[in-house]
Amino acid sequence: MRQMVHIMDVTMVIALLQPAPETFDLFDDVILLSQGQVVYQGPRENVQEFFECMGFKCPDRKWIADFLQEVTSKKDQEQYWFKKNQPYREWLLMKRDSFVYLFKATQLIITAIIALSVFLRMEIKYGGLEDASRFWGALFFSLYVMFNGMSELAMTVLRLPVFFPRMARHQLTSYGEATDIVVKNDGEDSSSSQARRGMVLPFQPLSLAFNHVNYFVDMPAEMKSQGVEDTRLQLLRDVSGAFRPGILTALVGVSGAGKTTLMDVLAGRKTGGYIEGTISISGFPKNQATFARVSGYCEQNDIHSPYVTIYKSLLYSACLRLPSDVKTERRKMFVEEVMDLVELHPLKNGLVGLPGVNGLSTKQRKRLTIAVELVANPSIIFMDEPTSGLDARAAAMVMRVL
Repeated sequence: MRQMVHIMDVTMVIALLQPAPETFDLFDDVILLSQGQVVYQGPRENVQEFFECMGFKCPDRKWIADFLQEVTSKKDQEQYWFKKNQPYREWLLMKRDSFVYLFKATQLIITAIIALSVFLRMEIKYGGLEDASRFWGALFFSLYVMFNGMSELAMTVLRLPVFFPRMARHQLTSYGEATDIVVKNDGEDSSSSQARRGMVLPFQPLSLAFNHVNYFVDMPAEMKSQGVEDTRLQLLRDVSGAFRPGILTALVGVSGAGKTTLMDVLAGRKTGGYIEGTISISGFPKNQATFARVSGYCEQNDIHSPYVTIYKSLLYSACLRLPSDVKTERRKMFVEEVMDLVELHPLKNGLVGLPGVNGLSTKQRKRLTIAVELVANPSIIFMDEPTSGLDARAAAMVMRVL
């Protein structure tokens, strides 16, 4: 596609979800969108400098596409602030509108540069003007008059005399040669506050321990037909471990290692087969009827009713699973808190929709799956591959929620 554009003078606009660095480097221009507004539009090689001028720097080992998506996010932005001698001013730079304002200011300046440069060329050619300093003097005096008395955002623009001529030169010389990439920010960074410790409903921390757990199923007929004489197939072999309150535990292994099987056995979701060993909850033998009230389970597949809203989905789950002595108003308050926690509050009245057709995106559905379990106020929660199928940013968002 790059060769087609450069050889045949084709105009091409491409939207990619989190392109790899090698792919990103093939593009000429970048258009960065955030909640429907243009934050940056210009040469790819200048996009990092644009944000560095405002105090945000992409780390050496960070993919630039990830940086561009996160630098406009309220929850991710502060980690890129590199001007340690200056405080990170949340009111000034965390707002998306600040970036939009600065970008529009740069476009205004670039337009002035282009106009003045054209005027300068004509003066040099026809009027004998040879002192280029007059050009820059006129430019920066006009900028000073333009931005004098405005906010510190304007002063940030005035501190960048080198960046804008390069941008203007690009716009003067590269039209008809550039391709554009649209790096989209889904607007996932809602205006919700950070998750707070202590919710409306009381919470009981519980631990889970399991010792010498074995799990067998009846030998499949296909294996018997191949000469296997055993009557049972063992899927878990002498597995022991413990999960503690306040500890996020990762259960890892290759495909077929038994991760989902172990979680299903511990959660009591296996309706067939033979289980051996002991499972205890905070030192007491596990009772499945009681355990179902204090645990949650997020399946790998996000299964939801497509014709109800997010809020109704969560309220329905809360009504079914919270104790009957929880009053309606308190239950609704808890649902609101969970929506803030998983950053779904701005979408509360939207329909869930059908996967791949309408409604929620893949990452939003995954957070809804988590929220459906969280509104039950579980003490122990199991999740089967909650980041599968998600890009790095979406996976990081899900893990941050957890």
